Order: sequence, then structure tokens, then C-alpha cells
Amino acid sequence: MKRTNKKVIPTETQLDDGIDDILNEIEMQASEPAEIEAQPEPTPAEEPKVEAQADVDVEVDEILQAIDQVDASTDQDIDASVDQPEKPKTRKKAEKSAEPPAPSIEFASIVGEDTQKEIFERLDKSAKKVIEKAKNVIAAVERGKKLSGFTKDAVIVLASKPEIQTKDLVEHYVGRGLSIGTARAQAQQMTSIFKVFGIAEQNGSVYRKVDSPLAAKLEQMAA
Repeated sequence: MKRTNKKVIPTETQLDDGIDDILNEIEMQASEPAEIEAQPEPTPAEEPKVEAQADVDVEVDEILQAIDQVDASTDQDIDASVDQPEKPKTRKKAEKSAEPPAPSIEFASIVGEDTQKEIFERLDKSAKKVIEKAKNVIAAVERGKKLSGFTKDAVIVLASKPEIQTKDLVEHYVGRGLSIGTARAQAQQMTSIFKVFGIAEQNGSVYRKVDSPLAAKLEQMAA
């Protein structure tokens, strides 16, 4: 005997009941509060590493210690400079002036005692270089020592004409190969020798030879 499958068709009442059940279920779901998805709690900001802070502290301490050392050394220097007594200032010793030659009988026998005294009085007021040249003149007159080249040239120029000027001596020295500065210095010293020994008279910038035993002796030695 064959079995047949028949479809069961719901009645209208059953359909209405089914729809009502669906609507009721929807309303119930709508009335229930929706579950709020739990959100992860915000992670707190990472705290600064202790090691980095420690490094900064160490650097600051080192800087402060260095400053303290500088301040301490500065204080020591200041204390030392204050405690140390100031050394007395020493004046530079003045250059010792040349000692004038001592009067002698030999020299006085040529120029005369009075003239010798006047000569040595003028030498006491003369510059070192002039005194040195004067010693050479006296030694040449007394003991026949050779006159210095500058003195010899000055005596020759003085005897060459009735009167000369300082520039005549300068030109003569420059012609002998001296620089203009050295020639002027030597000319000034030799005009002082003229006045010290009285072998020339000065009138302004002009010098005239004086006839005297000393002048004649020097001209003889310079020739």
C-alpha cells in the first residue's frame, strides 16, 4: 500500500497566532536594554623611566661639583693674593756715570794748572760719552796715546777753516761711511769736547778755533 505525503496548510487562525508571537518577541527584544560593549580601559601613560631621571640627576650633580671646585680654587687664589705681602717695587739702577779723569802734573804742564781746573770742572757736568772721549784726549796728551778716530777727524775739520758748524762735522762723518744718526750724535759730542777743553769758542751754531798750547798739541797729533 502506497504512502502519500500531504502538505499540511495552517489555518488562518494559526497564521495570526504565529505572527502575534513573532511581534511579541520583537517588542520584548526592543524593550530590553542593549548590552554595552565593554571598552578596554585606557592604559595610563607610561611613567618616565627611572634610569633616565637618574642620569639627569648625576649630570646635574657633576656640574654643581665642578662649579664648587672652580669657586674654591678662585677663593684660594684670592686669599693667596691677599695674604701674600706685596713685594716692594725696586727702581732700576741708574746707569753709573763715567768717572772723570784725575788731574795730573803732565796735563797741567801743557794747559796750565788754572786751565786744567776749569777743564775738570766742566767734565764733572758732562755726559758719559763726552767724559770717555775726554779721557782719551788726556791720555793722548800725557802719554802719547793715539787719538780716537772721531776726535782726530773733529780736530782736522776745526783746523781746516776759521769757523765751522755742527753740520760740517756731520757731513764729514757721513762721508766716512757713518749713518746720519750716528754722525749727528758724534758731532754733538765733539762740539762738547771743543767747549770742555777750550779749543774752540761757540757763537750760536758757529765754532771758532782758539789758539792755545792744547789746540796746537791736538792738531799735531791729528795730522
